[in-house]
Amino acid sequence: MAMNSRRSSLLPAASLATVRTPHVTVLVDYRTGEMVMLTGDALTMWLAHLAGDSDPLRELTPDNVTAVTRQFVERRWLVDCARRPARTARAVEAAAVSWGTQEILAQLNPPGPSPWRWRLAGFAAVLVTLLARQLGSRRGRFSRLVYLALLGRWLPPASTRQARHAVRAVRWAARFVPARVACLEESVSAALLLAVTGRRAGWCHGIAVDPIRLHAWIADSAGHPIEEPTDTDRYTPIGPDPADRRKGGRS
Repeated sequence: MAMNSRRSSLLPAASLATVRTPHVTVLVDYRTGEMVMLTGDALTMWLAHLAGDSDPLRELTPDNVTAVTRQFVERRWLVDCARRPARTARAVEAAAVSWGTQEILAQLNPPGPSPWRWRLAGFAAVLVTLLARQLGSRRGRFSRLVYLALLGRWLPPASTRQARHAVRAVRWAARFVPARVACLEESVSAALLLAVTGRRAGWCHGIAVDPIRLHAWIADSAGHPIEEPTDTDRYTPIGPDPADRRKGGRS
């Protein structure tokens, strides 16, 4: 069963990260923040589109191919594209069994000290991040925050001290804001704060398995997490894709 011309012109969107774990394949959409686990025909078709190989589709019925393709197009996972994005599935190994020897913090520790000028600027950065999250369509919230996190991507890298001040200042400010400020909002605010100072943060978004969960954080120029617990090492950075960064990550 050969792919028709319409289907062959549809390619995976650059905003999608495909993660293959030992037990399940996960799609993360950086336009919407949606995380979906693929199985069955949907998984077979997605991997075929990602690889640009129509041979696996020969094993599926034409009706299934049509129905699943329609769903992919409606979700904007498959889009008309002039050329194939340089995107492949990312393999993530299962976490080592700890038998209870690894600890996870039940509560956040108080933020470390930071200069008052950083704290005041951090308060403003948190407010801007929360406004960006709330203003506009609900579906576009995640892409707006990714856009803010990557605003300073062309700037010189921040020093470890500057990045530490930014993260601490944001965490201090978040305690006084009556709104949800989780890892995504916190890391975006820190990246935005550094961009305002003329520096670039290493904004990371990654996945961990067993169980599958997502996390966002700030890293130094060497890729080491800033002001993060040791269990952050269990997360594998997966995105966003550089091709999508050039578009600002907007929907």
